[in-house]
Parts: sequence; C-alpha cells; structure tokens
Amino acid sequence: MLGISIYTNQGITIEKNKEYLQKAYHAGFKTVFYSGHYFEKDHNAADLKILIKYARELGLYTILDISKNYFSYDLISAYAPDALRLDFGFSTSEILDLIDNLKCDIHLNGSDNQLGDLLEIIKARGTKRLAISYNFYPKPYTGMDISEFIFRTKTLQEYDLLIFTFLALLEHPRGPLFQGLPTIEKFRKISPYVQLQWYRHFGIENCIISDTMISDSDLKFLVEINNSPELTIRLDYNNLPEQITALLKTRFITFEMMRIATF
Repeated sequence: MLGISIYTNQGITIEKNKEYLQKAYHAGFKTVFYSGHYFEKDHNAADLKILIKYARELGLYTILDISKNYFSYDLISAYAPDALRLDFGFSTSEILDLIDNLKCDIHLNGSDNQLGDLLEIIKARGTKRLAISYNFYPKPYTGMDISEFIFRTKTLQEYDLLIFTFLALLEHPRGPLFQGLPTIEKFRKISPYVQLQWYRHFGIENCIISDTMISDSDLKFLVEINNSPELTIRLDYNNLPEQITALLKTRFITFEMMRIATF
C-alpha cells in the first residue's frame, strides 16, 4: 500500500489537507500517516481529529503516530485511528498492555526498539494485529544505515509481518530543516520512485511519503511504478544531448535496447 502523510501545522489548512487526501485517494493511495506529537509548533489537535475521520470515510487506512508522553486511552478513543504507531518511550510491558487493551492495530517502532524486544512482543502476542513501522529522520546523517535496515527487515519478515517505511521527497520537503524525511540515510536525496522500487525489491510493499504535498503527477507516477512488475528508469530528455535524445526516441534503438536487456 502506498501512503501519504498529513500534518496539521506549518500553515497547512484543513481545507488543503482534505484536498490532498482526496487527490491521494483518487490516485490510488491507500494509507495515511498522521503525526500526533503535540510538541510540534502550531499542532492543531482539532484538525487532526477531523482529518482522521475524513480519511476513514474515504476508505483510507489511518495510522496515528504518538509517543508515550502524549498517549492516553481517551485520546486514542477520540481520534479512533485504524492503527496506532508507538513511537519512543514505551517499554515492552507497556506495549504488551496496549496490544491487549486497544482494538486498533499496533505498529511497533522498527528503528528504535531493540530487535530482541520486537521478537519478544511478536512471539508473545502473535502477528494478527501487529505491524512494523520504521522511523523517518529529518536531520541529515541520522537516518538508518542500509545494512542495519536490511538485517532487521529480513529477520522480521520471517514472521510474516507487514512492514512500513518512509519515502523522502526531493521537492516540497517538510520543515523546519527541509532536508527530506527518509528512513534510510542514503535515500535522502534520491527520487521517491527509485526508493519505492528498492524497497519493493526487498519485499516491502507499504511505503509512505513522509514529506508533504507531493504533486498530482508524482502521485499518479508512484502508483504506476507500484503497480508495475518492471524496473522503471525516468530519463530527463531536457538534459541529454540532442543526438542521444533522437536515438532514444526511434523504434530501432528502443527495440535494440529491449533485445539487449533480454540477454
């Protein structure tokens, strides 16, 4: 499932967020990630509640991200998300209690929690309502190492869990740092469609755009990439020499490229 992220601060109005939700839904996106961190400047709790309900009415799967300092059962009951992503601060015993007491799905933090603790939770409660969700990282050089990501993912995939990760945007990165919000550090300046294909190669089908307000054309393009079994490379013809552009656009070269690729 492809997803977008909704934020209720930094001057993004509720009308603009609703419009973005509609565009993502009509493009074929299935998931919405919401930040429930109240320490963020200008966070609008009232808008958040409305936008979660609005997305659910559209048929989108809603994920509310929250840390221990801002968690309460009343708050989760009021927001009624499809899934609760447990960010930092929750102990293993507290997570087990939440699994037992909440009806919504529980997304475990795949980045911050020790791998052994994650496996303990999975073995104790099974995987029916559990998923793994990695972090995104606003500050450069703080994202996950690619080898650590692969090791964790392959270990967790043995338990047949849904795994969620985040795609950074080159355009319209979210503030206040405006440096993209990737899960893996090396992907911070890589196009989202390339990130998506890399994750799919490792069997991860749940990718969420962590930055804000991706364009309509890119929404549709990512859905096309996600639905295609083929590897896609986007060429910028404007930056290629005219001779190469002309060759690429001929049927002969296209056929030869396809024939060579077959071998």
